[in-house]
Amino acid sequence: MCGQHYEYDKIAKLCRDQKFDIDETKVAIAVVEFLLSQSVKHQTNEKVFSKDLLQMGMAIENANAIVKCFVD
Repeated sequence: MCGQHYEYDKIAKLCRDQKFDIDETKVAIAVVEFLLSQSVKHQTNEKVFSKDLLQMGMAIENANAIVKCFVD
């Protein structure tokens, strides 16, 4: 999203550990990109963004990691 290329080998390994196939991996990346881009576009507060991720059922560790990227 920031003009950098993804390290697909690392992403694929992480997703294999979760038993995702290649299509599920692509969907996961697309969802995270969408959430981040829309939050930035609409100038969402980090606390609100975190709360929304948790309400969608995301694990707190994952939500915290995404919010950290959002803030950075």
